[in-house]
This record gives sequence, C-alpha cells and structure tokens, in this order.
Amino acid sequence: MAFRHCPFSLAIFAALCLLVSSGNAHSQTNGGVGQSSPDDTPTRPKIGLVLSGGGARGFAHIGVLKILEANNIPVDYIVGTSMGSIIGGLYAIGLSPDEIEQGVIGINWEDVFRDFANREYKSFRRKRDDVDFFNIHRVGITKDGLQISPGLIEGQQIELALDRLAYPGFHIQDFDKFQIPYRAIATDIETGDEFIIKKGNLARAMRASMSIPAALPPIEINQTLLVDGGIANNVPIDIARNMGADIVIVVDVSAPLLDKADLKSSIDVTGQLTTILTRRVADAQIKTLKEKDVLIIPGETDITSSDFERYPELIQSGEEAAMQQLDTLRALSLSRQDYLAYKASLATTARRQPVIDYIKINNQTPLRDDVIRVRIHQKVGEPLDVRQLEEDLSYIYGLDYSGSVVYSLEQRDGKTGLLVFVRDRPWAHQYLQFGLSIETAFEIQSITNFNASYNKNNLNGLAGELRATAGFGSEPGISAEYYQPLNPELDYFVSAKTGIKTRVVPTRIDDRIESIQRFNRRFLSLSAGKIFKQTT
Repeated sequence: MAFRHCPFSLAIFAALCLLVSSGNAHSQTNGGVGQSSPDDTPTRPKIGLVLSGGGARGFAHIGVLKILEANNIPVDYIVGTSMGSIIGGLYAIGLSPDEIEQGVIGINWEDVFRDFANREYKSFRRKRDDVDFFNIHRVGITKDGLQISPGLIEGQQIELALDRLAYPGFHIQDFDKFQIPYRAIATDIETGDEFIIKKGNLARAMRASMSIPAALPPIEINQTLLVDGGIANNVPIDIARNMGADIVIVVDVSAPLLDKADLKSSIDVTGQLTTILTRRVADAQIKTLKEKDVLIIPGETDITSSDFERYPELIQSGEEAAMQQLDTLRALSLSRQDYLAYKASLATTARRQPVIDYIKINNQTPLRDDVIRVRIHQKVGEPLDVRQLEEDLSYIYGLDYSGSVVYSLEQRDGKTGLLVFVRDRPWAHQYLQFGLSIETAFEIQSITNFNASYNKNNLNGLAGELRATAGFGSEPGISAEYYQPLNPELDYFVSAKTGIKTRVVPTRIDDRIESIQRFNRRFLSLSAGKIFKQTT
C-alpha cells in the first residue's frame, strides 16, 4: 500500500513553519563576521539589508527588492534568515528581483515538500516495495538500536530546488566575494546559539538556515549541526551592523500573533506560545533601529508560512509595504546616473550558463562510484544542463541508498567542475519495513495479512541486498532472498530465494463454495535476468 500524499505530514510541516518563523532567541557564537568594503563612493553611508525568516511569507522580500531597485537604492551588505537567506543569497550573487521571481515560479512547491522519490525514478526493487509494504518512514537498525529518519522529510526535493536557484553562484565559496557581501543565519542545535555562515556552498547555507526542526534533518557545517536560523536570530540587525552597515533596511515577514478566534487546536496554541516567548528578542533587535533606519513589515496577515503557492500575493504585499515607507527610503536613493555607476562597479559573479570542464563524484554511500557516474548524462565541454542533471540525480536518489543527492560547481585552474554529492543514509543500511493487506476473494471472508521485513542493503558496491520477510494472518509465510545486480547499470541480476508460503483456496461446485482449503508450499528459486526500462 503506497501513500502518494500525506496531508497530516503537510499539516505538521506548516505548524513547524509557524513555530520558527518568528523565533529568534539570540546568542552569538562562532561562525565569524568579517568586515567587507566593496568598492563604492566612500562618502555615502553603507546600507545593510536584513531579511527575516517567515516561510512562504518571505516571498514578500522579492517585492521589496523591486521597489529598492526602482528607486535607485544601493545595497552594500545582505543578511538573511531562513527564507530571507534564500532571497537575500540570490540577490547577493547578482540575480535581479525578476530573475528571482521567475525562479520561484518554476518550482512546484507541492512536490518540494512531498520529498519522496517519484515512482518513475525508483528502481524496480523499490517499486515492488510499493506493493508489499506501506510504511513511508522505515525503521533503521544501528549499533545504538532502532532509529527513524531525523526529519519528517529528508529534504531531497528542497535541496534540488535550492540548487536550481543558486547554481549561478556555486563557483564562489567566500560570501564576501559575492556581488554583495552576504551572511546566512542558522542555529546550533546543540547550544541554541546563532551560527553565522559566511562561506561554502550557497544552497547548503540556505538549506541550513531554513532547516525547520523535526520537519527537516539538521545540516552539518564545520562539524556543527544546524537548524533554522529563526530560532536564534530571525531579524539579525546586529550582524548587518557588524559587517559595516551604517544604515539598515529591515524587512520583517514573521508570522503575526493569532487572534483568539484562530486558536482552535493544540498546534495553534503551541505556535502562539512559541511566538510570544521568542518574539521578545526580535523586538529587542528592532528597538536598536536608529532614526535613518527603515523597517518594512508586509501586511498579508491572512497568508501563513506554508502558503507557498500564494507567492504572487506575497510579492505584491512586499511592494506595497515598501511603498508605504517610500518617503524614508528616498533619503537613501542615488541619482539615476550614480546608481547605474554603482551597479556597474559591482563584480559580475552570477554565471547563468557555466560550461562544465570536468565532473567529480563525492560518493559517501556503499555504492561504487561507477554506479553513480553511469547515471549522469552531463557532457564535458558543454553548458550545464540543469533539467537533465536534476533528472539524473532523481534516478540516483531513487536507488534508495542516499539521504540526498545534490550538486555544486567549483572553479579550479580556470576550469569549472561539476561536483555531485551523494550523501549516505547511515541509519538505514539495515532497516525494518511493515505492511498490511486486506482483500476479499471468491465471495468469502476477507483475507488479512500483516507483513514485516528485515533488509540489509550495504552488502557490496553493486547494490547487493538481503531481505527476510515474515507474514502473519490469513496466509502466513516466511522467506529469505539474496539479490545481486551484476553491472553498474544494475539491470542484469541474479537472485536466490527460499521460504514457505500459505495459500487459502476455495473449492467451488456449481458456483457454490463447498470448502476452503489451506495449502503450505516450500519453495526454492534461483533466477537471473535483465530489467528493461519500464514506467509502471
């Protein structure tokens, strides 16, 4: 029994978005904030842009950026938390507000938060699991005991979406060398302290900054486990000032407090309590604003942190909120000539069509590297084909050996390399699965079976696996199977399987069921074959 959609999971995810969208218990630790001095007219004040977290509500940041550009307002530093880190990071590498909006439009947000590999990308073995086992979250067996996934979803689709948005800046690892110096804010899950990300892979930094606890697994950077930055510092005004900002423009898209009539469930009450407790530090940050600073608060209070499909309204609300502060913003405007000169002085960092000179595989799974490489169709010497690469990585993820399969770019000796990261899922090298089937046949009572399996999938680099199953109920049985692919494509295989099956068979005479008999059959099968491409 396979679940294609899980409303409960999405509801929990939405609730967790609410919990962290305004959270910001603030305590600064390592991570470092460096001083940056981009070339610009030295006489004008440096302007820092602070973009808060708020889930889908963060799309309002795009509207604010449109107004800033339309009114010739330069930005010298950008600091973002959660969704603010995504929009801010894309602007920092040189994407225009319109390009960022087009990137948002190109993402299927429902699929992003569904996360599980689409059936078309699954291997034949894993497709068979859809028939026999219904559980989405398997139970891993480790040396420390049983373990489930550290997040409600693994984040594969989210990471691919972030890769698609951020790849024009992948070749730059130092965020001070972006077109606009940039920082992403995350939270150290061990201490609760804020962690400032100033270097590395941009999409990875964004993913860490928006890693909602329990909904998404933590991200490890510099041996530190990181979750959503909104927990530690959702409105990081102090970070922008430490970078060198004389004046800050703050966009706060945090979810507002709910009215009494909207507090209908325990999740609503928990979210409200969290907002009340954590909002105090955010307000303390906002109280540091000075006379020339600008605070913009988009006003779409009826749109929640999980309403990702309502991005047109949210972008519009950002424009409207910025327009309400236009008199104050105009004090920061340059003449059109000076603004164009400022834009021209910025380094060109975004590479929208990088040509790939070499490909490197960073494979942390038990699979051999050639099993990964044979599934990547990007050609050396040609521009990066993002759509094809995403499909290739989806097939690798569908093999079901990795927690995520993502990519990056690097610049070395004047050449551009495509790096493919296949991250291990160490807690699920051995795992349990459970299934339940209920059927009615031959106009007799229903046949109910409960199935359980033990699986070990790290036997060798060619995806060899061992499975033992037991069935309880109307048709009990037990079996053990060894399955071994023979080549990197994993399409030739051999298999050995043995066990005992029970079948319920009715005896019919003149369309009447005279008796029901139960047959037990021992079996041993040896097979070899080839799997052809199929889409069932």
